[in-house]
Amino acid sequence: MLLGAFGQKGQAQDFQMGFSLGTAFYQGDMIKGVIDLKEANIAYGLFLRRYATDKWAVRINWTRGKVSGDDRNARPERGFRFNSTFNEFALLAEYNLIGGYNFNYSGKQEDLFGLYLFAGGALTTLNSKLVSPVGEMTVTPVFTDVTLAMPIGGGLRLNLSERTSIEGEMAARATLTDRIDGLEGGARDYYLTAVINVTLILGNY
Repeated sequence: MLLGAFGQKGQAQDFQMGFSLGTAFYQGDMIKGVIDLKEANIAYGLFLRRYATDKWAVRINWTRGKVSGDDRNARPERGFRFNSTFNEFALLAEYNLIGGYNFNYSGKQEDLFGLYLFAGGALTTLNSKLVSPVGEMTVTPVFTDVTLAMPIGGGLRLNLSERTSIEGEMAARATLTDRIDGLEGGARDYYLTAVINVTLILGNY
């Protein structure tokens, strides 16, 4: 169904393209609680969405961002801190709880608001630096990693015109690694994003 949505003939002929800008957060051994607002970092990306029906859509995402953490927030006796740049390539299925897409001839979006959920799979590359209390560690101070992740989240959409919309979106990613922060031996690390999307409908002009 997911791949068929990109090749289907008929009603669902319009694509939406867009860009995202917001913040990224780390969740792991160096954070006390779910997130630490002091460790908010930039995240941005591009995406392409295609509707299979008026409620279901498929989305391809690229997201780049930075996450960081500091033991002063959770384990001050240990004294490590880190930062990591990630690139995420994701395939998502999206469902509109409220609103959706109206496949009339003109391609107009007739709903003012929309509420949607999404989930899928992702491949994420990481480039991380772990820093000790006295400077960079002498053992693997900079390392790279590749992990699978499972994005899950939701968003609220405001349609500004027939072809443009703005979305507020939050998502969490469960990963298969404990190396986002460079320290192994604990639970698997997570990362989260909170972004604003701006979208444009393509087709049927």
